[in-house]
Amino acid sequence: LCVHEKYFFDAAPLLLYFAKVEKTTWNNGAKSHFYGLFNIILSSTEVPLEKQMAVLDEGKIWFGPENEHLIIEALGEALNNSHFTGDGNVQIQGGKFAVQDYAPRTYGEIREYFRKALLMLMEYVRSGNELADKARDEIASHFRDIFRVGMLQDIITIVQENISLRGRYWSEASGRIQDIVNYDVPENASAEKNALSQLQDELVPSDLPEQMRIYVTESPWWDPDPKIIGDTVEDSGDRKAAEFA
Repeated sequence: LCVHEKYFFDAAPLLLYFAKVEKTTWNNGAKSHFYGLFNIILSSTEVPLEKQMAVLDEGKIWFGPENEHLIIEALGEALNNSHFTGDGNVQIQGGKFAVQDYAPRTYGEIREYFRKALLMLMEYVRSGNELADKARDEIASHFRDIFRVGMLQDIITIVQENISLRGRYWSEASGRIQDIVNYDVPENASAEKNALSQLQDELVPSDLPEQMRIYVTESPWWDPDPKIIGDTVEDSGDRKAAEFA
């Protein structure tokens, strides 16, 4: 039923209820199918992106705060821009023509959709309740997806607001930003590299004891420097240790 727009807003909340009571962890259950509805492609529904968020917004009211972790995880799925799976059978029903999954037509449409998801996730972060950390990590885990659609400024704004709310310690964000630098930024994009480098500096606590606490408890992974021929992970770690000496 979720395939059809005329049934979506009645059927999707029912699927969310099934996800709420589901016990299995298999990927073909109600939870997995519910999250998949909010993929930007292969969503198994004809509902446009701009309309889909209403289900998640109202889901917070229907099912109470004890189940809002499902909403947060679905919002994270909405930010996915790298790996997609879909059910190829639900679009064919009876003797009718197969229903086509909705697909965004422009990057602008994807960016608008991502911003709606980020706005909802940031509401949890601002609340400071037990779901705030989950929402923060969900956002950070999709920084690369967000960057790939041209939303660097959005990442900067989110990081700076989180710093003002929670301080400079946000290891998940720091690691994902480093991944962007390593794997997503074009070699000649010096402005983007400088902006990301500055952002990483903002995520490093200013006092030495706090810095040491991060490196001892988080055990970050330092990639070899591509500019140094023959550089290794051990060499990179040694340089970081020397900075504290």
